[in-house]
Amino acid sequence: MKNLLLAGVAGVALVAGAPADAADFGTQPYKAPPVWAPVPLFTWTGCYIGGHVGGGWGRKDFADNAGGQFVGGPLFAPASLRADVSGFLGGGQVGCDLQFAPTG
Repeated sequence: MKNLLLAGVAGVALVAGAPADAADFGTQPYKAPPVWAPVPLFTWTGCYIGGHVGGGWGRKDFADNAGGQFVGGPLFAPASLRADVSGFLGGGQVGCDLQFAPTG
């Protein structure tokens, strides 16, 4: 009895689903898009523009505990020196590339 009921429900589902068509398809069958599209070849040809900026800073302490040989001479011992540095760097580039040989 259960098998007959299951077969009946499956049959009704198959029959009811058969005439389901969309209204905008018309008489032409629907064609699915291709599964894969051809991949374009990579090329280096093109123009570019770019820029860069940067900066830095630092501090270094030097100490001469042996008798002041590099700062002030032998009369000033011990000697020390502090160096503070800082700077900025910036620039840019513009250009075009043309690839002659094909890739592939």
